[in-house]
Amino acid sequence: MSNPPRPAKPFVKWVGGKRSILDTLVDRAPQSYQRYVEPFVGGGALFFRLQPAPALLADINERLITTYQALRDDVDQVIALLTQHAAAHSADYYYQARVELSAATDPAQVAAWFIYLNKTCYNGLYRVNRRGGFNVPLGDYTDPP
Repeated sequence: MSNPPRPAKPFVKWVGGKRSILDTLVDRAPQSYQRYVEPFVGGGALFFRLQPAPALLADINERLITTYQALRDDVDQVIALLTQHAAAHSADYYYQARVELSAATDPAQVAAWFIYLNKTCYNGLYRVNRRGGFNVPLGDYTDPP
């Protein structure tokens, strides 16, 4: 007898994430939905645990939403770019990546820069300056995912 597949986990760390209270939220969630709406998706912990369909995910952070869309539409390209970022990881590369994220327009590139920075920045924070530039310092990671 095979085990059921494990629910997907959030692919980004996110301040205000619900991972620590997921069991409580799942216990209180309806058993079925006509349409699941997540207005503040962030890392998507509840969405990934419930795996509802159909679902509408939203967030005020455009780069985060672009990342979700790129993973849905072009996951192979995002993975290829992330592999390049991981191989090139260094402090200098990280600080250049912050600039590249601000300039990126291709959804797969936005997603790869966004995920790379999230996994290598201090505590997975997302913070931008008044001009919209990502400005979180490098975290203490030697081997980014």
